[in-house]
Amino acid sequence: SQSINILTEEAIERKLHANEYSYAVDRENSEIQRFDVSQLPSIDPIEDSHVEQILTNNGNDVWFYGVFDGHGGSYTSSKLTTDLIPYVARYLAPVFSKPEYSQQDINKSFQDAFVELDNDIVLNGFKDLFAAPSRETLLEKTLPAISGSCCLLTMYATKNSMLTISITGDSRAILVSRAHASDN
Repeated sequence: SQSINILTEEAIERKLHANEYSYAVDRENSEIQRFDVSQLPSIDPIEDSHVEQILTNNGNDVWFYGVFDGHGGSYTSSKLTTDLIPYVARYLAPVFSKPEYSQQDINKSFQDAFVELDNDIVLNGFKDLFAAPSRETLLEKTLPAISGSCCLLTMYATKNSMLTISITGDSRAILVSRAHASDN
């Protein structure tokens, strides 16, 4: 039999706000002035991770925000934190070099990057293990393939105010904006 501890209101507030951060953005002419991050782990250690990154493309900011809901460990969500944006950026580079591009071009880049990274994690991870079987290869190359993660990656391109949200799994995004006083 397990006992359940009843937390005080103060303890609940500490838990809710323990992994909460606000970041002020100090970039000239930036449309984004602040972003906030909050995590509430359901297990210990937490299997989830997140990433926030700004890339610059010909003087225009491209903002990325990712949330990775780990499953069966943090191995995949941690790998997505370091690897997903570079994969997406590599596919977006030729699109952004065009004078005109469409949302379909962006969507295709995201899809291709996600598929390539998935193949690298799963197929190439096991190929590497079979090519060089060792404990290190087993841990480094296959744990991300067998743990898993949902993924929500957003991109905001300031050049054309294009917002892209890419979702794999059961994660969801909510867009919230503040109305200006002049908008009533």
